[in-house]
Amino acid sequence: GFRKFRLLMSKYGFSISIILIELILIFGLFLLDQLTKMLFYDHKIGQELWILEPVFNTGISRGLKLNAWIILMVSALGLGLFVYLWRKKYISSPIFVLMFAWTVWNLSDRLILWGVRDFVSLGSFPVFNVADCFLTVAVIILLRNEFFPCNWNKKPYLQGK
Repeated sequence: GFRKFRLLMSKYGFSISIILIELILIFGLFLLDQLTKMLFYDHKIGQELWILEPVFNTGISRGLKLNAWIILMVSALGLGLFVYLWRKKYISSPIFVLMFAWTVWNLSDRLILWGVRDFVSLGSFPVFNVADCFLTVAVIILLRNEFFPCNWNKKPYLQGK
């Protein structure tokens, strides 16, 4: 059972320990997201702070209304795309974890509640939640890696050849 699974995973270049760490990180991010939604949206803790404004968002960014089934289908396609890009090694594990966590946790809210609990408000910027921050960080890292790639094996130019 488990030995065959391990051999299959190693055949495709996956290490069980790396996958376990990624699953733990995804679950930890899920707990963080759900905890913040529970505290700041459900229980309205810290509502006196100017940045906390609980909003139930049934649409997408800025409350733009779209059919719920379209949002669910796009989210599911996004999940499939993230897994594909990760398996083909087009995106790194940290980026995958952040993108996957964001999509799964907002998708779970949409499936259970038919909307997303947002609570962070920064002026005229759309109200958002912690899961949205995961995606933003992932996209920033992805863009940085794309436009400013790092070759960790290469010595800095000033150190000589």
